[in-house]
Amino acid sequence: MQEGSNVLKPKRSTFIFTRILGWVVLFAALLLAAFVAEAEGVVGTLVPALAIAVIGGALVFKRASVAYSKERYEFGENQVRCESGGLFSHRVVDLDVRNITHVKQHLPWFRWKFFQVGNVRIESAGSASSEIILESIHDPDAV
Repeated sequence: MQEGSNVLKPKRSTFIFTRILGWVVLFAALLLAAFVAEAEGVVGTLVPALAIAVIGGALVFKRASVAYSKERYEFGENQVRCESGGLFSHRVVDLDVRNITHVKQHLPWFRWKFFQVGNVRIESAGSASSEIILESIHDPDAV
């Protein structure tokens, strides 16, 4: 990107939290079911469930951490760039400022109320894939 560009990153805690929340609920339900089965006399369910929850939790957290490290939004004079990805992928989207058609702000109630973060969607003329979503941005009004 050119000189004089501004770089933004999502707020780390909420970015990672939103990516692992569903998995935490799933692993908690798995452990609860294993505890109930163990209490009912089904032997040998607790240890495998605990192993799945621990290994799965570590993988989910690693996946979210890698996604955060790759997430980056850069604003230049003539271009907006979003770099993102996961464990096995990397994606770069460049939008020309002159082609931007819509900028939408989304403030999820829980995240806005407690963490003051929101999402900003930047849409560009052209194909449907030419859009950028800035996730878990602190003070989205300023963006």
